[in-house]
Amino acid sequence: CHPRSSANDNASGVAAGMEAFHILQELIAKGELAPLERGIRMIFIPEFTGTFPWLEEMGSDGRKKIKAGLNLDMVGARQGKDYGPITLSAIPNAMPNLAWDAALYVLDEIAKSAPSLSSEVQVPMFNYEIGDFEAGSDNYILSDPTIGIPTPMLGQWPDKTYHTSSDTIEIIDPFVLQQSASFAASYAYTLANLTPKDLPYLMVRGRHYFICMCYKKRLALQQKNENPKKIYASAALRLKARVASNKAYLTYFKESPPELLDMVEEENQWISQMVEGEADRFISDFYPDFNPQYEEAPQKYCYIPVRTFVAPLNKLEDFTAGDEQKTKNYNTFNEDFRSKLNGPFSLDSLIQYNMDGKKTLWQIAQESILEANEGTVEYVHAYIQFLNYLGLVEIV
Repeated sequence: CHPRSSANDNASGVAAGMEAFHILQELIAKGELAPLERGIRMIFIPEFTGTFPWLEEMGSDGRKKIKAGLNLDMVGARQGKDYGPITLSAIPNAMPNLAWDAALYVLDEIAKSAPSLSSEVQVPMFNYEIGDFEAGSDNYILSDPTIGIPTPMLGQWPDKTYHTSSDTIEIIDPFVLQQSASFAASYAYTLANLTPKDLPYLMVRGRHYFICMCYKKRLALQQKNENPKKIYASAALRLKARVASNKAYLTYFKESPPELLDMVEEENQWISQMVEGEADRFISDFYPDFNPQYEEAPQKYCYIPVRTFVAPLNKLEDFTAGDEQKTKNYNTFNEDFRSKLNGPFSLDSLIQYNMDGKKTLWQIAQESILEANEGTVEYVHAYIQFLNYLGLVEIV
């Protein structure tokens, strides 16, 4: 997607992937690692413009064979005043999976870089941050439910030289690149050789992250003086997504042992009770007069939109090119709605993911807005109506 080669974006991702493959092959050949139980594939393709045709050529049956992915995009710059931490971006709620828990678990291990001064807890020698889902690289294509390849992204932000001619080899830090390559190799090998007995370790890590994020999200909304209704709804959405991802544990293997089903059911029962109790306590602490009630959806938002395409849209203007009226309507939509958002690309992607042919516009809006942390029902309605106008969505 770039007019010229760039070091961190994204020669660093290519380099990390190649080194990960090299070391895995070497360790397996030496017998220090067991042979792979599942295949690992690395793809070198132009961002977006290569990903779409590659997935099309693979076909639906080919895509279904892939358990998970990892997107390496900007992973090697020297951390300091010009470059931020290594970031691990989440998989969208609409794509239940266990890959995210595996990524969290592996990152914990990679971050054990050096002993602390006086305790057994090891500390990282690089900065990193775990973030929400963000569209902007191939992970947003692969993680679309119509593609079905849950893919976290390892990246880096901020990046002062992003998309500039200053993104040269001088800004690369071999140590940061090594950490990214270590993560890639460990994540891929973990998923390739995952067995049912490994799952409790992943689930415990996923549970810990889930509990922490529930607290952080509630607190962030409270500090922004959000309506308690939104805080309550946010907790319900995160619980729904976590329950679905726990159930996805059962689909990773061709045959799941009976005890795995018991583990998933017990976990979901426990976290449901915990989250509901935590949310109720938080509301009572800060909003003692709030009484959660079912909200009736306005009739105009009760229709069900259905996608007519596979994989997420990239540039809406591609569907208006050469048509003066469509271009004019697109510009009006941009001016009236999209220009008012911080990250319309991520929100638009989440709206598409949530169009599963079952959810109403109202439900799609609630879930997409809460996950994106911005937007309005009016925006979601206008966006879907514009897709309908372009023939990309049917209304039922």
